[in-house]
Amino acid sequence: LPPLDEEEHGLGEYPTCELEVRDVNADGRVEILVWGHAGASTDLLHTYVWDGSTYVLLAAFEGNAGLRMENADGDLADEVVVRYDAGAGLVWEAVHTWDGANYGWTWERYAWFYLDRPHAYPTDTSEHAVVSFYLAVDDRDLPGAYGLLTGSAQAAQP
Repeated sequence: LPPLDEEEHGLGEYPTCELEVRDVNADGRVEILVWGHAGASTDLLHTYVWDGSTYVLLAAFEGNAGLRMENADGDLADEVVVRYDAGAGLVWEAVHTWDGANYGWTWERYAWFYLDRPHAYPTDTSEHAVVSFYLAVDDRDLPGAYGLLTGSAQAAQP
């Protein structure tokens, strides 16, 4: 695989990495995914593909709260989910979708950093309170979501 010239961490700072070989984006070509790590919590993903004469870098991602592949839209091609620490037990996830030639940012969302339950809903800032409300609804924790409403909003409910 060709070296990464302008990358801060290269394929990672540790001597081992994880390799995965499969057609990850359903384009009919087999990609090599190199999962690496740097520092205390930085995850790296580099995807290579054979262009007929050599392996070329197709995409590179870095997240300080993790990375994963998931088929979020049901099209059989995995999206890359890059996770960033948003504080208070939350992560901001940027979802990148394959468009036939490149991975591009598609949408973003908040999620829990850890999947353990029950969740403590952070309300230290107005942003955290709104995110907590929607995550509570997504978790189907309606009493928790209701508890995050202001007293006047609770009183206005039938």
